[in-house]
Formats: sequence, structure tokens, C-alpha cells
Amino acid sequence: MDDIRSRISIISDNETLADFLYFLKNDYALNDVGWEVSDIDGYLSSVASWVEDGGINKLINGEGYNRYQLIAASFYIGKIYE
Repeated sequence: MDDIRSRISIISDNETLADFLYFLKNDYALNDVGWEVSDIDGYLSSVASWVEDGGINKLINGEGYNRYQLIAASFYIGKIYE
């Protein structure tokens, strides 16, 4: 998790956000068993559930993420949230 936090902490623009999304794509390709869901429906449901549960509010209030980092964190959550 610390590796992910450090990756997210350097996201500041379109390019670094895209780099992070490619990182997630490659992570899934190399290690899909480390992901809680294996299809787009489950992935998007995980992200939606996390948002409904107030996860994004905790990031906004607790971490001080910029908008690019919030987007990145939301995509990452689809990997780990059930």
C-alpha cells in the first residue's frame, strides 16, 4: 500500500495520471489474482460501492489529494475493494 501511496502522491497532471493508469493496467495483466474482481462489471461496482461508502470523502478530507490523485485513487480502489 505504501508503494501505491507514493505513486499516487506524485500524480499532478494528465501525463502522470495516465502513467498511473497504465501501471494499473500492467499490474492486472501480470498479477490478476491480486485483484478482487476480474471483470469490468465487478470492477466498476467496486469503485461505485467505495464511493457510496464515503471512501472518496475520506480521501478529500484526510489526505489533501489533488483532483488527479483522487481520480487515480478511485481507479486503484477497484483493485482492492469488495
